[in-house]
Amino acid sequence: MALVIAAVAGLFTALTSLFMRRSIDVGGSTRLFLILQLSLSIIVVTLLGPVRTGEYAITVITISIGTIAGLLYGSMMWALGRAFELGPASLTIAILQSGSVFPAIFMAVLFGVQFGHPYTLWIGIGSFLVVVGLCWAGWSTNISFTKGRWLSRALLAVLSYSLLFFVLQWQALLISGPWNTSPLVPFPIDPATDQWFTPIMFAVAAFIQLLNIIQKERRFPNRRELLYGLLGGLTNGVGTFLLVLSPELAAPWENAMLFPLFAITIIIACNIWGWLLYKEQVHWMANSLAMTGVCIGTVDWKSLLDYAPSL
Repeated sequence: MALVIAAVAGLFTALTSLFMRRSIDVGGSTRLFLILQLSLSIIVVTLLGPVRTGEYAITVITISIGTIAGLLYGSMMWALGRAFELGPASLTIAILQSGSVFPAIFMAVLFGVQFGHPYTLWIGIGSFLVVVGLCWAGWSTNISFTKGRWLSRALLAVLSYSLLFFVLQWQALLISGPWNTSPLVPFPIDPATDQWFTPIMFAVAAFIQLLNIIQKERRFPNRRELLYGLLGGLTNGVGTFLLVLSPELAAPWENAMLFPLFAITIIIACNIWGWLLYKEQVHWMANSLAMTGVCIGTVDWKSLLDYAPSL
């Protein structure tokens, strides 16, 4: 069941990307789309988080980590929006989701085996395949766009995305421990006080987009732009909630595969709508190589193989 929920979360996230592209098609800008999307997402995750659970307590730690995550998320969404305007959306999403192999490297360097984050051969192989697949796909893309400007935004999105998921994994260590064994894990976080984390993250990201709009644009969205922004906010909020919910329902072997399945679902779905709706030249072999790298590099193979004999 948890794997199905993770895949559905990926489909909702892919729809969010489609609505962003459609907003550009109707004469809109990603800046206005993102402020609409994030504003509605705040409402959705607040209803599905603290309102649903009845846990309204909040601490300075939750506010601080939520703010850091929001700055990274806001930077990622800005860079993603600009990359959508400058180049092929499906390849942009493939590059973004392939960045999921890098948080494992960050965690291994900073925390290591003691905290359950060893650097394994699987991570190395997966990272190599991701890089090869994306380079292959990028060089094979024969579309008229400004590659340098597009690539710089896409890489900024990947960097912000990787650091965001590193922060999320670090937060998980603060919740689960062990504590007081590293200066980076000095204290526990009570999960009951962490329900406001996601709303704070979205609120900070929305504030970044608001500042961007004030500087760059002074207009109201048109009707279709408003529609796509609201639809994007709904799908983004639901997708985020389902992704957070899936580990709570996962068996040990399922938990090892949740995020890879989520990322691969997004890549496949975005490639399909890019190919069908926009005639984008999707290099399926290169994308398959990158997706294989994501699978190899992010699946918790030890947990999966340890659990396999009892299946």
